[in-house]
Amino acid sequence: MRTSTATAVLLAAGVYAVGLVRREVHERRRQELTMAEMHQRLCADTATDFPDEYGYGDLSPTERSAFIHANRTLSLVGVKYRVGQLSDRTLEVVAKAMMRRSSMQMYWAQNGSLRDQESQDRVDRRFHTIVDKEYVDAHARTK
Repeated sequence: MRTSTATAVLLAAGVYAVGLVRREVHERRRQELTMAEMHQRLCADTATDFPDEYGYGDLSPTERSAFIHANRTLSLVGVKYRVGQLSDRTLEVVAKAMMRRSSMQMYWAQNGSLRDQESQDRVDRRFHTIVDKEYVDAHARTK
């Protein structure tokens, strides 16, 4: 009888621990999505009002808009990758399509290394590695 009681207690503790881990993962994803939304608003508001702070002061308004759009697109795709909505293979397909646009290639040429330096973990580094590979491939095709 003692063994079954101990087993039941261990099983209950295990189920509780799994629930805690799942809640932590869910909360982290929720926070990442909230931060991505805030970043999108920041890009829309600040980049148009303070282009010199982003290094866009010497660009024409059209080029500046293209860079802001590229930044926002990369941020959205990055958060989708981070929360698991894109696999590595799907990200490769998406990045290849993004890099067909000259505005995305120009943005990545200027900002790709900085974005990589800002990487916080292996997920960010993997994201940047995949996007950079597609940039290099696209750049090689245009030569």
